[in-house]
Amino acid sequence: MRTLSFAALSVIQARASMQFAVCSMLLLLFPASVQADHPSPGLGSGMAGPINTLSAETLSQGQWTAGFRTEYLELDELSNSKLARLSENGKAAHSTDYLISPSIGVAYGVTDNFMIAGQLPYVKRRGIREAAHHDEEGEHEEEGEHEEEGGGVEKLGDSEGIGDATLYGQYRFFNDDSSGLQAAVLVGVKMPTGETREKTNEGERFEAEHQPGSGSWDPLLGLAVSKPWNAASLGASILYTHATEGSQDTDLGDGVFYGLSLAHRLGTGGSHSNHDHGSHAEWDAVLELNGEWRDKVDIDGADDNNTGGHVLFIAPGVRYGAAGGWAAALSVGVPVINNLNGIQSEPDWRVIGNIGFAF
Repeated sequence: MRTLSFAALSVIQARASMQFAVCSMLLLLFPASVQADHPSPGLGSGMAGPINTLSAETLSQGQWTAGFRTEYLELDELSNSKLARLSENGKAAHSTDYLISPSIGVAYGVTDNFMIAGQLPYVKRRGIREAAHHDEEGEHEEEGEHEEEGGGVEKLGDSEGIGDATLYGQYRFFNDDSSGLQAAVLVGVKMPTGETREKTNEGERFEAEHQPGSGSWDPLLGLAVSKPWNAASLGASILYTHATEGSQDTDLGDGVFYGLSLAHRLGTGGSHSNHDHGSHAEWDAVLELNGEWRDKVDIDGADDNNTGGHVLFIAPGVRYGAAGGWAAALSVGVPVINNLNGIQSEPDWRVIGNIGFAF
């Protein structure tokens, strides 16, 4: 097995931190979202290449990173006839075609074990529909109109705008040089910077859960563990977000997000156990399990039973780290568990991609 001097190891560790930061800052998206048609929190990538699971590794002191991340979520939309039947039975439900959410992020290493970071997303929901509401007096007349318009379903349109910014700090409280085992805690807050007054095609205000921003201050707390093993790396993380009441007297609900990752360095790119990131390009193959549990939306003290639930994605991906200080990653997720409350548009698949730079 190859051995490294202390000085050489220090240089290699600094390069590893730079490689990690390039990817991780593109993936730190923590919206206060609780429904299937909301963005998922994209967590930081570790030294072995995880894309959605938060890594325990932090930036080196004085390092900066900046990057761009995009998530596309395809949804199994509800048909017009199903929405109309639900409305006739007194059940409110909506459907969304897809969601796309790009974001920008920056981070700074205050010390070798503590970094601060922030990100700002843009959120777009496409093709929001819901069953039309009607009163009893005009019921028969409106039913005729509903048949002509596709089962009485209102096409509300698209909702898009700046989302809520997140600011957080990550502290690595355990770092064993001999085994490579690391552990870190993350504390932060999502701030109400997003748009909360987007309107439908008819000029009415979208409900709070369809707005790009929540209008609430939401604290978050996370824990991450990373362990390199020769050319592979294992990682695990959990994040809890506490939603408070925001716009339109709406509490979008707490969330728990967890991840397990296995990454493998391809070719002769080096050994993760030695933090061996040389001056050449590197490829990592990644396999992750990413789960999300979301509480129900609370509107003025009443739960919306068609919100919240548990989704688990299996997500293979690949990460490329260039010798010039930039990196890119791509992950494709497919749900293996779709246990949602009530009637919702279930996730079909999602793609998360990012590119970023360290300096």
